Order: sequence, then structure tokens, then C-alpha cells
Amino acid sequence: GRRVVAVVGDGTFLFSQPVATLLTARDAGTPFLAVVLANGGYAASRRPVFDLFPDGASARTGEVVGTLFPEPPDAALLAAACHAWGEDVSAAAELRPALQRALGALAEGRCALLVAHVDSPWITRHPASPSPRTRPHAHPLTRRPFMSSRRTSTRSPVRAARAPIALGLAALLLTACGGSDNEGADAGAGAGTGGDSGGEVEQVTFLNILPLASLSFAPELVATECGYFEDQGLEVSFETTQGSAQAIQTVLAGSALITRVGDLETQLAVAERGAPLVAVGQPTKQGTIRFISAESDPLETAEDLEGRLMGTPSEGGTSQILLELVAASAGIPAQEVPTQVVGLAPGVFDLVSSGRIGGYIVSLDTAVQLEQQQPEAVVYAPNDAISSGGQVYVTSEEQSEDPEKQEQLRRYLAAIDETLQFIIEDEANDFAETFECLAPYDIPALQNLEVARESMSTYVESWTAAGEDELGAVVSDQWQAVYDEMVEGGFIQDDSLDPSEWYTNEFLPGSQLEVRAG
Repeated sequence: GRRVVAVVGDGTFLFSQPVATLLTARDAGTPFLAVVLANGGYAASRRPVFDLFPDGASARTGEVVGTLFPEPPDAALLAAACHAWGEDVSAAAELRPALQRALGALAEGRCALLVAHVDSPWITRHPASPSPRTRPHAHPLTRRPFMSSRRTSTRSPVRAARAPIALGLAALLLTACGGSDNEGADAGAGAGTGGDSGGEVEQVTFLNILPLASLSFAPELVATECGYFEDQGLEVSFETTQGSAQAIQTVLAGSALITRVGDLETQLAVAERGAPLVAVGQPTKQGTIRFISAESDPLETAEDLEGRLMGTPSEGGTSQILLELVAASAGIPAQEVPTQVVGLAPGVFDLVSSGRIGGYIVSLDTAVQLEQQQPEAVVYAPNDAISSGGQVYVTSEEQSEDPEKQEQLRRYLAAIDETLQFIIEDEANDFAETFECLAPYDIPALQNLEVARESMSTYVESWTAAGEDELGAVVSDQWQAVYDEMVEGGFIQDDSLDPSEWYTNEFLPGSQLEVRAG
């Protein structure tokens, strides 16, 4: 039969009764692929308000009641509930492999739901900015190429000639749908395998818990673009998960080799849920998460969290645990700090400035960028109250004991080690070569080199906090301190556990620093 593909916006998708549609298609044996361009709101409903009332309250505040999706449904969970395949993507590098997996599911007779996150000026513009229809030389509904894998650059005409996501997606769909159903199945089944490489290049999957286009993932992106993974005989694919919990479960299921999550949630998963996880490296020794608030109601100490509604990028994960741990350091119970998932869209600060939330959680480079763009933004570092908050590479115990996976881990961590050293040395050159490696990605911080340099310097400081001889390694004393802090805060109930059993440094290049017991 013919492939059926529907490309719609998230507003249309929600209006179309997706649960009933997916279940009906399943029962009727008529599977289809739905590609949802998610900009986080009803652009078609917002536009007339601004057009008809350019001097009205909505134009002044940027708010049109009921037109934003601060907590959209999780596509993967919604699809799973309807016995379908589902996935979210937020970067161009993720689009093609995700589409291949979707077509593979379609060829197996399952409906598929692929949500691609894009931007729209009608959804994300700042309230203080003029209405898009009054801006010269710009059509109000033109989408920025947020999903493009390359940012505008005068160095390369190819990089400068970017097309919007809809055009790129259309090209991918035409290519993918041009073959037979069996070809679609092969595309899905082939994702994550060596293909025709004959074993010369091994493919591994890294799960990023936040959108890939961030300086937080500079080690992984530089290793990809500047050949460090290739030098180790690896081809690394990136998949975005809905937070750390999903990443951990995916790794435990063996569907991905490795992810980078918080030291806090790693220990919590092992100690409280018995998750068979192993930390195999720790690139960031200091926390790079920041809390954002406004001058009108600043968050400047842990005590200021009491009763404050805080926005989080996802449910659970490092951000949630870190928030509760900071509150606990001031004697504030978790239930006294309500939370709401607000995601990572550029317009989230509008929710703070309008008083709808009391603050939200961002990555370091986003915090630096906000300080530059929003004079009223107040940035708070959780490490002012606690010592935890670093990030570790984790895999499953099963994969850590598999000889083939062990070799992949060694290659992966060797590439990351070389990348970290490259970036650290490049600080003397204002990170010029690093930024060149990152040029293909639409990283917001790179649009302002001052912001980018400040952010990268802070990351370097975090990577080298325990000394360059411990670069990438899990440091025993710090690991124990995280455990002690979690026990004291009531997050881990058993104070007799040995956290040294939950990590190993044996896969680090040329290192036998500490080998996990057993």
C-alpha cells in the first residue's frame, strides 16, 4: 500500500482528537505518519488579536489567553498509549534518523507520531517588542529555520543558504517516501547499526536530555564536527529524550549506549530504585544549572524558594532534584516549592516578568544570554547552597560488562577526553577554533561572542575543578559528598550504602584510577 503522511501544526494536532484518530487507524489497519510542527501555541488564533488590536492589552503584554501550550502532551507517551510509535526532536541532526525510525514503524503496520519543535514569532516574541506586522521587511508568519543544522555564517555560502524546517522536512519526506514499504522498513531497522561499513565504523547512540543546540553539549558536538569521534572509529547519533528519567530507562533497556545526566539523579536511581546503572565518567565537576527570576521578585538565597512557583524544563530529572535539594538546604519541604513544566522556549522569561511563575531553571549559557538580553533578570547559582549538581556519563551494568560495549565506551570517552583538552587549550585563543567546530549548529549563545566566551570559560572551570589530572573522571571524595548530601536531605533513605560501587573510571583513556568493586 501507499504511505500516508500528514504534516500539521501542534494546534491542529490537538484539535484533531489524536487519541481517537490513532486508535481508529490501528483498528482499521490503516497506519499513517503524523509529523507535527510544534511551536507551542495557536499562532492562527494569536495573529488576528495583534492585527485587529495593535494598541490593545495583548499587544502590550504579548499574552493572548488560551493560545500557548506551557505543558504540551508528551508525544512518545501519547503514542505509546495508543499502541503507536512516537518521538520528539529539537535539532536538525536528530530529524533524519528519527524520520527513518518513524518510517520503520510505519512499515511494520504501526502508526507513527514525530514531533519537530520549531519557532514562530507569533508564539515566542517578547511582549515589549513591536507587533510582527509592523516590522519592516518581515512577513509575520515566516518561521526562522530553527531546525536547520547550520547557522548563518559569512565563512561559508552553504551555511548561509539555510531553508526553513518545512522545506527540509519536505525534502526528507519526498526522499524517504519515494521507495517501497520494504525500503522504509530497512531504514528503520538500519538505524543505529553499522550498515555497509563492514565493522570499520561502529555506530553508538548518545541520549541528550535537553535540546542538542546548546554549549552544554559542546564536548559532544565538537567531537562530532571536528573528527574526534571519527578518529576513534565511531559514528555517534544523538537522540533527545523527555528529560533524564526517559534517558536512564532507554539506556537500561539497551537501546542506547550512553547518556549524560546529573550525579544526583544517578545516585537516587541506584540507591532508591535499584537501577543497575554505572557512572563511567564525570566531565562537569560543578553544577552548570541556574535559577532565573526577576528583579521585581528576586530569588537570591535558598530561603527565597519557599512558596515560589518554579518552572522546570521537564518532569523530574536533575533540575527537579536540584531544586528540591537547594530548598532542603534551607529547611523548606519539597511541597512548599510548587513546580510547572515550562520547557526551554525563548519566551519563558515572559512568564516570570508577568508574574505567572516565580522563576525557572536554565542551563549556564542560557543564563548568561538572559543577563545580556534581559536587564531585569536575576541569576542564582545552586552551588551557593549545595555542592552537588555535576553531570556524569552513565551506562547500564549489562552494557558495562559486555566486551563489545566496553570497547565502545573506551572509544567514546577517549574522544571526549581529547575534545575537552582541545577546548581547554583553545581558551587562550578565545575559543575561536571551538566556535568554528560548533558553527553548523544553531546555538543561540554563538550569536553573541561575549556570551559564548563567558559561558565556555565557566564550562572549562567546571571541567577542571578537580584538576586537569582528573579530567573526565569521577572523583571519589566528590562522589561521596553527593551521597552524603542526598542522605542528609532525605532523598536517599539508607545511609549505609557504598556509593563507590556505583561508578568506575576503568574506561577512561590510559586510566586505572579507580575500578568499581566487583
